[in-house]
Amino acid sequence: MILQIIRQGLQGAADSREEIRDHFESIFQSSIFEPETHDRLLFDDDSFSRSRLYFWAVDSLALFQSQVQDAAKQWDLFWKAKESDLRHLEDAKVSKFGKGIISSWKMNDEDALTIQESAQLVDVQCQRLRDLSVRFKDLHGRAIGLRDGLFNASSVIEAREATKLAENVKLLTYVTIFFLPLGFCVALWSMNDNIDTIAFAVTTTAVALGTYVLVANLNNFVGGIKIASKKLRKDVIASMEKEKSDGWKKLGKGFGTFKPDREKITPSEWWVVYYIMVKLVRTPRPNRLFRRLVNTKASSDEERQGGSPEK
Repeated sequence: MILQIIRQGLQGAADSREEIRDHFESIFQSSIFEPETHDRLLFDDDSFSRSRLYFWAVDSLALFQSQVQDAAKQWDLFWKAKESDLRHLEDAKVSKFGKGIISSWKMNDEDALTIQESAQLVDVQCQRLRDLSVRFKDLHGRAIGLRDGLFNASSVIEAREATKLAENVKLLTYVTIFFLPLGFCVALWSMNDNIDTIAFAVTTTAVALGTYVLVANLNNFVGGIKIASKKLRKDVIASMEKEKSDGWKKLGKGFGTFKPDREKITPSEWWVVYYIMVKLVRTPRPNRLFRRLVNTKASSDEERQGGSPEK
């Protein structure tokens, strides 16, 4: 009787978990032949409904997988501990009452089953649970994959939006830099009623050109400051290491143990402008320079393709 109750309980658990499995399979139904439907799995709406669905699926599938594994494991532990007692009880009943009398007590086909046959029926239900555990594990992995894919797609979209915003800010910065020296000079000269037009024009031009040159060479300017500061820092640390005090020496050696800074390998873009100016000065006719540059580019393209430039 107890094995019948266990079998019925495991059968009910397996039936209910199969319905849950079918529900999740309908949610994650593959749509590889419908690209638009498949792509929608990677994008969320304003209410984050798909993200919430994936999080719920991941947590739920992990819970269901643990439950079915635990149910099958509990049966294995029960059968391992009580098998001998149940078989001994069955043998005692047969020896005391006889098989004929015991058969007359049984009301249905399940009552006529032996302990071994009942255990086999329970094992069938346990195998269903184990198969469901494997399927839940697969669905859990797919839910995690869809969730990660959703996050990756969202990250790509956000990165593109951030890039567009950075480009717009960059353009706005250029416009601001262009009008900044002009606005400064106009504000400075507006405080005086007697405006010298020539002085205003010369000063505005000088301030504007100086600002534009400084901004255009800002990387080189900052790089020069860094080089000077590094040299000064190096001299200070060297002097610190030569101090008689052990504390200063220890600090100086501590500064020297860190990794050296990376050197700037890429040359400045101003060398390109400088090269063009030099070529313009050296070439009598500017058209020859541009023709030479075009011919050089064509020759390099032919060499890349495996051919040789025509002479």
